[in-house]
Order: sequence, then C-alpha cells, then structure tokens
Amino acid sequence: MSSTYIVEILFLFLGLIFVVDSADPSRFKEAKDELFGILASTEMSRVPVLILANKQDIECAQALETVSNELQLFSIPEQHKWKVQPCSATKNEGIVEGLQAFSRMVKDHKKEKKP
Repeated sequence: MSSTYIVEILFLFLGLIFVVDSADPSRFKEAKDELFGILASTEMSRVPVLILANKQDIECAQALETVSNELQLFSIPEQHKWKVQPCSATKNEGIVEGLQAFSRMVKDHKKEKKP
C-alpha cells in the first residue's frame, strides 16, 4: 500500500492515528520522519493527531517523555491538535483512552471547519 493511498484514507476520517514502537528506539528517527512527512501534506492540514506509544508493557520500552522528545512531538505545527497516549496493544491498555481523546479532537475539528 502506497503512502499516498494511506494519506487519502486517513483524510476521509479527518485525523491521523500514528503508532510508534516504544521499545525500539533505533527506529524513532524513521518514525519521526514519517510522521512529519505525513503532516506536511496539504491533505493532512490541521487534522488532529493521536500518537499511540505502543509496547509500554515491555521492560525495555522508552518512557513517554523520551518518546515525545525523540519524535520531536512538541514541534508538531500549531494547527494540529495532538495527543500522545501510552498503550499496550497486546494487553489492551491505553487504547480506549486514546481513541476517546481522538474522537473528541475530531469532533472539535469538524466544528471548527463549519462556517
């Protein structure tokens, strides 16, 4: 699946959910580059962003602050509302909370777009 196709799918949902492997710091730069590349596209302008910091249940997982700093999340352009959510997909921890926050951000985004 091409990244263009993915961006088009995400645009239909008016937001971006980005999952990062918190236990693999060797790929943080790649993840950061992908995230900011997606956000730079005109189709993704202003959409809310949920970053799921996955594998927080694993001992070698990086702390949320480390993940945020390495991905330079505080450099996400101001027009994007965003949240980073610690989670464990295998233990189903943090997923619901993240999706609830994402849902609120999408609803707010839709309200802001209305004339």
